[in-house]
Amino acid sequence: MAKRTSRTASATIQVLAFSVAVVLAGLFFLVFAFQVEGIDASLPGDPGPEFLPAIMAAALIVGGLVVVWSQLRTVGGKGRGEASLGESEKARSNEFAMWCLVGGMLAYLPALSWIGFSFSTMLGCTALLCLLKTRWYVAAGFSIGLVLIVKAIFTTIFEVQLPEGLLENWLS
Repeated sequence: MAKRTSRTASATIQVLAFSVAVVLAGLFFLVFAFQVEGIDASLPGDPGPEFLPAIMAAALIVGGLVVVWSQLRTVGGKGRGEASLGESEKARSNEFAMWCLVGGMLAYLPALSWIGFSFSTMLGCTALLCLLKTRWYVAAGFSIGLVLIVKAIFTTIFEVQLPEGLLENWLS
């Protein structure tokens, strides 16, 4: 039983450390967002180039703090006793999902330049949703819809060209 408890505690510490790293990354991106120098040809009332990075950084910070709070509550409360086999399996599954998410985010950036926004976003979103136990056809449909909506917003409203990788250039 002690092995199961230490495994759950170890997973809790890993998730806590990862969450603190996410908060620190969010703070870094928030500082970086306000150092972005944009072209001063924006329309009146346009939030400027720092708006989206600042919103994304704030989301990272809030999400990281929510997980930190949740983990600290678990350690302080029900996490002190011995873990059941189901809790240990859940912790192992959460740890695997966490590392897949980190790997997916790291692979997404180079994939943007290799295969372009559309394909990399569809593949990444579908893979992460399947990791969360979503049926593949629901994940694929959601991913296609997400790509179409984001592409429509950025190309028509913001008039911004999204990255087209080697694969998208070759196909078009």
